[in-house]
Amino acid sequence: MPPPPRFAAEQARRNRARDGHWQASANHRNRVSECLLSLTHGTPGRLCLLGAGNANDLDLPRLLAAYGEVHLVDLDTEALQRGVARQLPDHDRRKLRLHGGTDVTGICDALETLNGRLTQPSAELEKLIQDAADPVLPFLPGPFDVVASVGTISQLIDAVVQAVPATAPHFMDLLLSVRSGHLRLLARLTAPGGRGLLITDFVSSATVPELATLAEAELAPLAERLAVERNFFHGLNPLLVPMLFSQDPVLRPLIAGTRHQGYWLWDQQSRMYAVLAVEFERSAALCRIVSEVEHDREIE
Repeated sequence: MPPPPRFAAEQARRNRARDGHWQASANHRNRVSECLLSLTHGTPGRLCLLGAGNANDLDLPRLLAAYGEVHLVDLDTEALQRGVARQLPDHDRRKLRLHGGTDVTGICDALETLNGRLTQPSAELEKLIQDAADPVLPFLPGPFDVVASVGTISQLIDAVVQAVPATAPHFMDLLLSVRSGHLRLLARLTAPGGRGLLITDFVSSATVPELATLAEAELAPLAERLAVERNFFHGLNPLLVPMLFSQDPVLRPLIAGTRHQGYWLWDQQSRMYAVLAVEFERSAALCRIVSEVEHDREIE
């Protein structure tokens, strides 16, 4: 059997390293779960979680109690299985669906072939940028009532950083295309009138040591300072991220509104991360259009 691609192998390594972070992730897991539970509006709909990994940041029993179905999506199949086994050893899993081996960018294989060798613009790079902006996931049984991305977008961006030198032509174009593609995927997987949630880390204690002792109430002014200092992960300016849904020309007509869900800290033992959450409502316009068309057909 050939070895797994570099990105998949790196994700599997990181997931194994974080298996022991269950206790440290308690605050983050509670905050994520509260956000997800707030989106049910008392209706047991279908929930899809992109980048579920080993589920350290998900309270699966609570989510399964609130939702009619829970779909966990990740590139790392073994991480999903370990996470479910840890939280649900004897639990009824009939409402749970695992979608392992799923590349949510649609370009992981292409990134592997680059291997940092780009030194000038090419048709290959142009195609990669276009494909990243419009990922297709034909095997996910959407749309879903609620779709969430939890700590995934920063990993996808990091995959670009690892595969392409920052000095390469159109490095930022590719990185921002991956970012846009992920947000568009979130919206397209969400049913009209449904809710979506983007949760992402945007900086760590590696460049902001005070995160180790900072109170969460101080994160909002810190985010403003970091935005000015440009001290954040590539493409994840904490003040800009909540505005991306209204600024993207593809997303704008799909989104009825957004709401900032706040900032919090995520302890991963070796480092502390600052996290933000943005909720969006998928436009119900498509529902109205479909209803009008069906009504017209009845009249005819």
